[in-house]
Amino acid sequence: MKWYIARFLYQIIPEGHSQTNQFDEQVRLVRADDPAWAWEKAHVLGRLGECRILNEKSVPLQWKFVSITNMYPLHELADGGELFSDTWHMADGEEFVQKIQTQSVMAKDWLLSRQ
Repeated sequence: MKWYIARFLYQIIPEGHSQTNQFDEQVRLVRADDPAWAWEKAHVLGRLGECRILNEKSVPLQWKFVSITNMYPLHELADGGELFSDTWHMADGEEFVQKIQTQSVMAKDWLLSRQ
């Protein structure tokens, strides 16, 4: 069995709307004998992940599975090893960097609050 890193994309749709521009991308591990089975298994897991939840304002939200956006074989686990990478071209690079830095601070705070 081999490990794969799969990127799942969900669309978040508030009750009463047919669609929105809000999406959630999840990075998950998938274990399978070969790439074809890993791809199929990831799609099944994605559909199983569809759900309805209440947001912080008690508005029902539907999480609709869109697709697997990419999948990478994981060859070995090593300290500092790269799992995957992306390259973006943004209209406003400075705004993007500020957004990522803010997101990083929030991620660190969340992680440290779990200790």
